[in-house]
Amino acid sequence: MALIGVTGRNVDQQLVLFALDNGSALLVDCSNCANPHQFSQLVPDERFHDVFVVEAESLYRFRSVVMALPRMARSLGVRRIVVTSFSRLFDFDDEAENADVFEHCWGMIREVAYRYDVFIGVSEAQMAFAKRFCDRWGGLDGPYGLESEGGFGSDGFRAARLRKVAPGRGAHCF
Repeated sequence: MALIGVTGRNVDQQLVLFALDNGSALLVDCSNCANPHQFSQLVPDERFHDVFVVEAESLYRFRSVVMALPRMARSLGVRRIVVTSFSRLFDFDDEAENADVFEHCWGMIREVAYRYDVFIGVSEAQMAFAKRFCDRWGGLDGPYGLESEGGFGSDGFRAARLRKVAPGRGAHCF
């Protein structure tokens, strides 16, 4: 299992499309972008049945959701967890305090990634944390895979080639 950082333009929308196209996913929507009407013209209706969405619109909700992710993923039978970028959930007007909270959040997500593949949106503000916590990273090449071959530079990070997975089964919560 791995923590895979996803970068690029419109990363949150691309992550939602990735979840819809690859089936059987738990989507943690931190950026309020999982509106099914926005994607209905791009994705067939049956693909919405295997993506379960949990809203995490505040830091306190996000922390509770991340702590419950393993239990939720196990009970739903999902193969992967997708987390939209969470850098806008809070700002304490204190860089040191923000950094401490971000580090705590990344550490909690890292723990989940030991048991599940976790794809997480990485904003510019989160690049330093992504370098420390992610196993792999890159930009989405459509909803099918990571396109970058090094991206952050020659500091040892590598991009992943993701295989498209056939949609799973299950009820829908999208």
